[in-house]
Amino acid sequence: MSNEVTVAIIGLIGVLITAVLGWMNGRTRSEVRATRKVAAEARAFAEPTGNGFAEHMRQALDRIENGNAELRRDIGGLRAENRADRENSDRVHAELRQADRDLHQRITDHLQRGDPT
Repeated sequence: MSNEVTVAIIGLIGVLITAVLGWMNGRTRSEVRATRKVAAEARAFAEPTGNGFAEHMRQALDRIENGNAELRRDIGGLRAENRADRENSDRVHAELRQADRDLHQRITDHLQRGDPT
């Protein structure tokens, strides 16, 4: 497999990983916004009635907020993974470009010397 094909494949994989992580990040953010809105509405609705409903509602809202905090941590982890993948992809891409330049230089030197092989 030539270096150009390898570079193209690695670049494509990097783009696909970035696209998937971006899509997951956007979806998770929209879920967090929707949940936060519902939690705010429910908290306003949960007036004390003396039957324990408000306490149960507050406990449910606390669980939702804890879930949102976990989602935010997951988003942070996904961003870190995405950054690391992008940096790794850039490094590998640079190494392959350098290997391609080195190979091209060796071929050029070989042809300039006039070697028959």
